[in-house]
Amino acid sequence: MNDNDLHFLMTLNQERSLTKAAEKLFISQPALSYRIRALEKELGVPLFLRSKSGIELTPQGEFLVEFATKQFSQIQRMKEEIHAIESEELMGTIHLGTSLVFARYELPMLIKEFLDLYPKVKFNVVSSHSSNIFTMLNNQEVSVGIIRGDFKWHEESHILFNEPICLASMTDYKIEDLPDISRIKFKTDPVLYHQINQWWNERFNVEPRVIIETSNTDTCLEMLKAGIGYSIVPSLGLQDFNGFVQPVKWLSGEPFSRQTNLFMRSQANNQPSIRVFTDFVLKYYGEKFRDSKNSEEQRKNIMRLYLDFFE
Repeated sequence: MNDNDLHFLMTLNQERSLTKAAEKLFISQPALSYRIRALEKELGVPLFLRSKSGIELTPQGEFLVEFATKQFSQIQRMKEEIHAIESEELMGTIHLGTSLVFARYELPMLIKEFLDLYPKVKFNVVSSHSSNIFTMLNNQEVSVGIIRGDFKWHEESHILFNEPICLASMTDYKIEDLPDISRIKFKTDPVLYHQINQWWNERFNVEPRVIIETSNTDTCLEMLKAGIGYSIVPSLGLQDFNGFVQPVKWLSGEPFSRQTNLFMRSQANNQPSIRVFTDFVLKYYGEKFRDSKNSEEQRKNIMRLYLDFFE
């Protein structure tokens, strides 16, 4: 088994089709089929089962694909580190996972400013719900995760910032009136979704008047702009919203907020590009939120929320 075999297995697992996998790998289907049969013969077990709908992994195949994914990632990182040692410039690929909203509103400028300093570093970015990124971090599919919410991570971690959870609408509603108003329910990751339900149940003994459910930030914002109702959402996603935004609190008076954390695997410290990137991120957010206290023009909506909420 070699590097090509690992790549073949990973691609076939993703596509679940010999034809599509062969096209993606730029080889013929018979050549791919031959290589899979050779692997099965070498290992003495079936790896894939063929059906009308495509191919499915056997238990042995699932184990091998998981192994291949980790092995391929380690080989790639080994090559990157070797090249980085030989070069005087910072090099390598950073395998980064981030939450969807962070990827939209924060990541582009963050990466741009980093690449202005280190142009030879590359990024492999995956964006998804925070719970999915956390799972990928545990499975070593990413080395660094920027994750929103309360997740228990036992390796290196840093709090980047807190953001308030907000009531957003085009009309300035009072909290006590919410049970009688139409709600656009924002289905975020399971952790925050459960917390928002807790906040509601702490205040009200009736169900909300949910008329729309969506897990898409853009859809939620457009519904809010149309004046359909209100929603309860994290403030980071409200940067393009010019309606009424009110941070909410628990009955105890404590702010209802959400952390954005940087998690990384301890072994990633051995990669210069990752160490430099994480240090850059920590410095970037330390300066950004310190400087924002003296600048009303910088991201007016979101910064106003931070300052009003936490002062």
